[in-house]
Parts: sequence; C-alpha cells; structure tokens
Amino acid sequence: MTTIGWAGLDLSHSGRLRIVAGSAGALLVVATLWVRAPWADALLKRNAEGFATLTAVAVLYATAFVLRAAAWRLLMVTSVELSALVRNLHLSLVLNHLLPVKAGEVSRPLLAARRGVPLSEAVASTLAARVMDLLCLALLAVVLMPVHRAVSASVLGVLALGAAVLVGARTRTGTRLLGTTIQRLPGRVSTRVEATSSALAAIQVGRLALAMPIVLVSWALEASVLLGAASLLDIELGVRVAVAATAFTILFQV
Repeated sequence: MTTIGWAGLDLSHSGRLRIVAGSAGALLVVATLWVRAPWADALLKRNAEGFATLTAVAVLYATAFVLRAAAWRLLMVTSVELSALVRNLHLSLVLNHLLPVKAGEVSRPLLAARRGVPLSEAVASTLAARVMDLLCLALLAVVLMPVHRAVSASVLGVLALGAAVLVGARTRTGTRLLGTTIQRLPGRVSTRVEATSSALAAIQVGRLALAMPIVLVSWALEASVLLGAASLLDIELGVRVAVAATAFTILFQV
C-alpha cells in the first residue's frame, strides 16, 4: 500500500477515506446546527417559497406561449409542429425587445414561412392572431379594470375596431372594398395583398371561435409574472388587478 506523507498526515487509501468521512461528518454537524438555528427555519422557508413561486411563474408563462401557438395553428391550413410555432413566438418577442421597432411582428410570418407555410397564409394567420390578441386584451382590461370612462371608451373602441376588421374582411362589402383598394396598388404589392386577403377569408369562423377563448386564457396567464413579482416582494396583489394591469399595459404598448 502506497503512503504519501505531508506534515505528518497519513494519506494512504484508508487514510484518505477517514479524512473524507471526517469532513463529511463535520459538514453534517455544521448543517444540523445551522438548520436548528432560530433564524434558519424562516430563511429556508422563504427560499423554498421563492423557488416554488418562480417555478410556478415559469410554468404558467410557458403555458401562455403554448396556448397562443396552439391558437395560431388553428388559423392555419398548413400543418405545422406546435413546438416550432412556440419557438417562433419566443424569437419574435426577443426581437421586439432588442430592436427599437416591432421587428417581431414582421419576423413572425416570415419564420412561419420557413416552416413550409405559404407566405400569404402565414401573414393572414398572423394578422388574425394579432387582432384576436387585441380583442382579448381589451376585453380583459374593460371587464376587470375599474378605469375612467374615457379610458374605457378608448379600450372599447379598440375592441370594436378589432372585431370590425376580423369580421368585415369576411363580408361581401369588406371583400369588395378590399378589392377596390387592391386594384390601386402597384402590381407586385397588389398580388401579395390579394393573396393575403384570400387566405384571411379562408380562415373558418369555427376556428376563429375556437381560438378566441384559448387566446383569452393565454393572456390571463401572463399576469402570473406580475403576481410572482408581487409575492416575492411581499406585496398583496389580487389576481383580478394583476390580470387587468397586465392586459392594459400590453394593449397600449401595441
């Protein structure tokens, strides 16, 4: 058996085992004393609660994106993997935050087109999805937030405008008006716009109706971030206020 000596210590195989065991025992004693300390219980409890809060926020926030991606996929004819659309939404959000303009809104249909979705369909489904976002955010803000009449009126205006765009594009009058507008555009532009309008009109009403509540729930889940932050800062904040404030803020950022 080889023995390495240093400062009179036995560092043979058995000696090293004793050192490891002794160190582990000492750490165990220190940990036990630390846990038994009066202040340790509160600290451990607070850390555990903080970890649980952050975990819950992460799960709910991720679920919100999955739901919005699922609603977006409902508006498409072309089959696309849900995970791919979730990644597209996250990348679009990153671009919106990094750049001084809303580049994510432009990248969203382009990223979908890279997944094999025709560009006109990608643009149409994106437009429909964003209109539904506005409708749901306005609805949450109006229903949950006790705001001034002028603010309520402006939110309701956004709500009515979004509904008019979404429904009007599917009516004969809307189609005729859009067709007249398209004819006045340059050749290549008019071709793109006409293809997009046709793809928008092809979205089934049943799919729109099915996607709307999914989008509504997804934006309500976004309030988990505000609720989690308030919880970590020991601020009492109700779910209703958190959802309303989140919807109001995002709506007027748009």
